[in-house]
Amino acid sequence: MKVSNKNNKIIETFIPIREGKLESIRIYQVTEEELDLLEKGNVTPLYLSLCIASFSIAISSTWAFFNISEDLSIDKQVIITAVMLVCYLSSGVSLYIWSISKRQRNQIISKIKRRMKQ
Repeated sequence: MKVSNKNNKIIETFIPIREGKLESIRIYQVTEEELDLLEKGNVTPLYLSLCIASFSIAISSTWAFFNISEDLSIDKQVIITAVMLVCYLSSGVSLYIWSISKRQRNQIISKIKRRMKQ
């Protein structure tokens, strides 16, 4: 690394590098397509979080509907029912997408690791 001081003189300083001995290093060859799919796999936890949030809203709406539906007008009951159905549906869809994404990521990783055995 080069650093200049007050007199604009370049002073070279060296950063110490610490190395530890490794017994072996495994280098896996990855195609561009596999790399893209692995990068896309980083959003997988987002689908699970969305599923959990939607399901908790759906459970809360269901509880509210069955406990206070007698006191509500038909319009409000329809709104609560619509929220329930949308939340149950979105939690199911996001759970399905999460499981597919996780399965694809695991398949890609195992495919890459199998190359080492060949």
